[in-house]
Amino acid sequence: MITSLLLLYSSIFNAYPISPVYLVGLIERSDIIVYGEVISTEKISGEDYPSHIATIKVDQEMKRNISSSSILKVAFEPYMICPEPARYEKGKKVIAFLKKGKSSYFTVALSYGTKYRKKDVAEEYLTRIEKYLVIDDSDSPQKVNEKKVDWLIENLDFESTKFDAKQELTNLFRALYRCENHDDCNKMILDVAQLTPKQRTKLTSFAKESELISYQWDSALYSPLDEYYLEQVVDRMEAAVNQKNYYTVRNYISLLKDHGDANGIATKEEEWSECISDISNQETMLVTAKSLAKDIRGKYNFSASDRNAYMQLVPSNYERNKVRFKEKISVLKKY
Repeated sequence: MITSLLLLYSSIFNAYPISPVYLVGLIERSDIIVYGEVISTEKISGEDYPSHIATIKVDQEMKRNISSSSILKVAFEPYMICPEPARYEKGKKVIAFLKKGKSSYFTVALSYGTKYRKKDVAEEYLTRIEKYLVIDDSDSPQKVNEKKVDWLIENLDFESTKFDAKQELTNLFRALYRCENHDDCNKMILDVAQLTPKQRTKLTSFAKESELISYQWDSALYSPLDEYYLEQVVDRMEAAVNQKNYYTVRNYISLLKDHGDANGIATKEEEWSECISDISNQETMLVTAKSLAKDIRGKYNFSASDRNAYMQLVPSNYERNKVRFKEKISVLKKY
């Protein structure tokens, strides 16, 4: 008993989480993808890790064309704490993303690689996977990438894939924005540096409908002084002021600064930084924040002609990032 407890505590203190793996990553890293019933789970005699085997009766398989009614063995470790293990629950239908081992299969990305869904949701989810797998990889790399990005954007329309698609796109936009070395650039499963007009329109519509404001999406979709974007940021900043979420106010000031240093937003951020250095003075913070919000809104109250003239002089964030990304790649190729 004491030994077991020591092993448990050891696993806790040495444990570490893994980064989330979303649908594109799961598909690309899997040897096979199955949907079927877990008919049994049992401990493997004499094995410490992985300690259990799940037996799955396959209803549907993708990637390897394994026939339905096939039986698969999947090795797993149910007693992991962090990261969370893959789950195989006897009597339930599971979608499993699997990698081939010597004598059994293993789950891709642990807990992220097993999905339990209601029948209709599972069918929709599997259909979206099939749509990805039928994309013809023999086309030119640019065409293949365009089709895969189209597929990812389409996933925003389906409840079973919307969350993964949003997170995957956020990660891709972040990677494009922060890509500093060859390894970072290679982590981009899909290239979002050259979105088509149709793709950008679809993504912008989604961002507006879901009221999504983030520097990752902003850098890929919006132009400096984009009226909708600026109105949303200032509105949220004022709401944060009224709710006394002072550190959130600072985040919104930073977002605005990225869209117009010439308008003095950097100075406003410095004023706010000085203000929140004294967290005890709540009343002063509230008055200052309201004043800043009003002042910033006034600075962005351009006429249509002023706004259009400015936007013609300054390249969009998207264009700047595309050039920046290409410059990094060209430098990295020299090494």
